Amino acid sequence: MDLGDVDAWFSKGVTLAWLEKYKQALYCLNQVTRVRTNYPSVWRLKATVYALMGHERLSRLCTEVAERLRLKEDPFEDAPAVEEPDSVPVY
Repeated sequence: MDLGDVDAWFSKGVTLAWLEKYKQALYCLNQVTRVRTNYPSVWRLKATVYALMGHERLSRLCTEVAERLRLKEDPFEDAPAVEEPDSVPVY
């Protein structure tokens, strides 16, 4: 497999995690984060895999990275909605 193909590594990691082959899944997910560190989905999956393996501290760290990346991508995602006025003035 091409070492730079992050989508293929991610897909393989997902499959291995689903098959409960957690160490192998983490190997694949680590290949992704070596090439592309700003991939929130990988960090979330790593957090899940670490939690399933009983590594709570590593799981929390990966969750924190995923959250920081998500906020960096869309800092206004959690902002409260602004109510639109009933009528919009025309200028």
